[in-house]
Amino acid sequence: MTVIRDPEREKRADDLAREIRSLAARNDIDALAALPKEQLEHRRAEASERIEARADRALDQGRDLSDRETSLSKSDMAEVQALDMALFTHERNAAKVEHRREVDRAISDLTDPRRRESGYTSLLVSRDNIRRHAEAIRQGSTFGAEEIEARAAVTVATDFGSPGSWGDSGIPDPVSLRQFANIPAGKLTGATAQTPSLTLPAGAAGVAEGVVHGEYDLINVANLTTLRYGRWTQITSFVDEFDQLRSINAAHAVGIARDLNLVDITAIQTAAGGVTAFSAADLDKNVRTAILKVAAATLGRPEDVVLFGTSAAMGVVNGYAPASGDDRGSVTTRVFGARCYVDEQAVAGNVYAFNPAGFIVFQTGLRSASTIDPTNGSPKFGSWLHSTGPATFIVGAAAGVDVVSP
Repeated sequence: MTVIRDPEREKRADDLAREIRSLAARNDIDALAALPKEQLEHRRAEASERIEARADRALDQGRDLSDRETSLSKSDMAEVQALDMALFTHERNAAKVEHRREVDRAISDLTDPRRRESGYTSLLVSRDNIRRHAEAIRQGSTFGAEEIEARAAVTVATDFGSPGSWGDSGIPDPVSLRQFANIPAGKLTGATAQTPSLTLPAGAAGVAEGVVHGEYDLINVANLTTLRYGRWTQITSFVDEFDQLRSINAAHAVGIARDLNLVDITAIQTAAGGVTAFSAADLDKNVRTAILKVAAATLGRPEDVVLFGTSAAMGVVNGYAPASGDDRGSVTTRVFGARCYVDEQAVAGNVYAFNPAGFIVFQTGLRSASTIDPTNGSPKFGSWLHSTGPATFIVGAAAGVDVVSP
C-alpha cells in the first residue's frame, strides 16, 4: 500500500508539537488550556510513551538511564505535568462555560414572553418603577408602567409638607390562590375570553378494524368577562421617597390578591356544586374521597390537587394527630397528599378540593401609575390588572365537603 505524505500537514503538526513543548517548558498553563483538548491529550500520550520507552530500553539492556536519557525524561515528565494541569484547567473552564450556559438558559426561560403569558408574577410594583414613581411625585409629574413583575400603593399624612419620620415592617409579596395552585393562565387580549369546557369521556371497549369509534361531543364553550382589579391611594408631598411608597405598594398588592382570590374561590365553589354533607364519623374519609374524586375526574395525581377553605374549616381537617414528631411540620401544608391553602373568603364550614389543571384564567400583567389630581394638587398612586375569573376546563375538577356543621 502506498502512503501519500502531506508535507504541509506534517509541518503544521510539528509546529504545534513545538509550541506545546515550549508552553509546557515555560509552565504556561493558561495558554496550554486554550489549545484543543484532543491535541493536549495526544501530546501527553506521546510524552508518556517516550518516558516508558526509555525506561523499558534501559531495563532490557540491564543498565541505568544515561545522563541524556535522564534529562530527556525529566523534560518529558515536566511536559506531562504541565499538560495534566492544562487538561484540568481546560475541564474546569468548560464546566464554567456550561454553567454559564445553564444560567443563561434558565434566565431565558424565566424571561421568555411565552412563559410570562402562562404564569403568574409578583403583585408588587418593581423596585425600579417604585423609584420612578417617587421621582415623578417629587417633580410633580406623572408616570405609568406595565410591570413585568408586580407591586402596589399609598395614603399617609393629610397635611402637605409637614416634617416627620417614616418606617415600614416590610409586608411580604402576597401569593394568590391562582399563583399558589398554578392554575393555567392565558394571555388576555380583549374584553372577553373563551375556552372549551370539557366533560371527559368515559372508558369504552375497543372496536375491531373498520368499526366506527364512539363519538365524543361533550364540549361546551365557557365565556369569561374581563374585570379590573386594583387599588389607588391619594398621597401627599410627605410621601415622596422610595421607602415611603413600599408599604402602601404592598398593601395594594394584598388587596389585589384578595380580589383575585374572591373571584377564583367563587368560581371553583360554583364548579364544585353541592358539598358532601357533614359526618363526624366519616369526616376524614369524605375529605379523602373529594381529593381522589377530583384526581379521578381530571386523570391527575392526588398530590396535584389543592385543598382550600377558611382557617376554621382547614383547622378541622388538619386536626388529626401526626404519627411522629417529624410529621407535625407537614400537617398544615398537605392533607392526604393535597396541598393546603387558607382564605377566609371561602364558604364557612366547607373545604374544597380542585385540580388546577381543570381550570383556566386569562390575565394581564400588573400596571401602575402616579398622577396629579388637578382639583387639589395632590399626587395619586395606584396599581391594577385586568383578569377574568377561572373557567371550568374539565367538568368535575372540583368537589366540596362540609366539615363543620353539627
